[in-house]
This record gives sequence, structure tokens and C-alpha cells, in this order.
Amino acid sequence: MNKRLLNKASCLILVILCILLVSSSGARGEDKKIRVVYTEWFPYTFQENGEASGFEIQTFKAVMKNMNIAAEFVMYPWKRCLDNLKKGKADVLISFLKTPEREGYAHFPGEYISISKTVFFTKADKDIPYSGSFEELKKYSVGVISGFSYGDAFDKAELPE
Repeated sequence: MNKRLLNKASCLILVILCILLVSSSGARGEDKKIRVVYTEWFPYTFQENGEASGFEIQTFKAVMKNMNIAAEFVMYPWKRCLDNLKKGKADVLISFLKTPEREGYAHFPGEYISISKTVFFTKADKDIPYSGSFEELKKYSVGVISGFSYGDAFDKAELPE
């Protein structure tokens, strides 16, 4: 998918999501302020000079500006972002991968705002073979963000904790 089409699709998804959120908050008599949580996941989401930044946040801000909807951005550790969304303390969580469990408490649009690729890396002086089988990694420590999803195959792999 080319970048222009991806950007248009991303904006459309955000608009639909925001309309749903605003209409549901309007039914409760609340203002139109969207509560957005995110964690540091450069270059998608990060904080710069005390402000939420990153290309996913910038896209979201542009859509909110066009819709004349105020958005409050708060950066938290990942598990706190998840908890805020589950408990209704946040309306939107940016950079949120769909999993079966998360589908129970969050809506996921059919199109993605961005696509990322998870890769393994190690120090240059280490020779760790990896041919695509997670079984090969069982004897190594693999660093991850607790509560984050790295895709169905990795999430289901039986690796030591």
C-alpha cells in the first residue's frame, strides 16, 4: 500500500473512531475532550519538549484539529495505558496491537494507522543463530516490554520469563 493511500486510510480510521467516541461521550452529557494515553515507542509515540509527539500522535492531532475536538495526551508506562483504557479512564490508546483479549474491551478499526516490524538484535560480538523458530531462543534472555504484544506467534511462544 503506498504512503498516500495509507495516510488517507489512517485519517479515515481516526475520524470514524473519534466520531464514535464523541457521540458516546455526548450521550452522557460530557464535553468533547478525548483522553489519549500512550507510552514511549519511538518514532510512533514519544514526548518531546514536554509535548506528545511521534508520527502516530501527529496524525491523531491533525484529525482532532480538523474536527475541532480537544485532546488531552498523557504518557504512562505501557501497563498503566492498558489499565486506563480498560477502566474507561482513557478513550484512546495509541500504538495498540489487536489481540483476542483486547478485543473484549476495545474497538479496533479494520485498517491500521501504521505497520511496524519486530526484529531481534544482539550485540555485535555475539553469534546467536536464529532461523525463525522461537524454540531456538529458549536458552537466551529476550527483553520485552511487559504487557506489550509482539504479534500472535511471539505472544504464544513458550519462552522463559
